[in-house]
Amino acid sequence: MADIPLGRFCWFDLMTTDPDAAPAFYGQVAGWGTTQWDEGEKPYTMWTNGTVPIGGVMRLPDQAAEAGAPRTGSPTSQRRTSTQRSRRPSRWGARP
Repeated sequence: MADIPLGRFCWFDLMTTDPDAAPAFYGQVAGWGTTQWDEGEKPYTMWTNGTVPIGGVMRLPDQAAEAGAPRTGSPTSQRRTSTQRSRRPSRWGARP
C-alpha cells in the first residue's frame, strides 16, 4: 500500500449476517467486484477495484450476532507507519 497517498481510502472490511447479499449491493452502489480468498480458515470474499483487492466481506460470527453485535463496516485510510511517525518528533528536538 506504499503507493497510496496518505489519507486516501485503501481497505474496507465488512462483517455481516448476510455475506452472500453484500457483493451484489456494493457492486451496484460502489462498482466493486469480488474475488474469493481461500487462504484462511473461514470464507472471505475480497472486494476489488478492477483487479486490485481493496477490502473484504465475511460472515459476522454467530456468537457475536447472538450477543447483539451489529454488522460492522471498517474503512481504513493510508497513514504513516510507526517508524515514519517516530522520526518526526526528533526533528522537533524530542529525545528518546
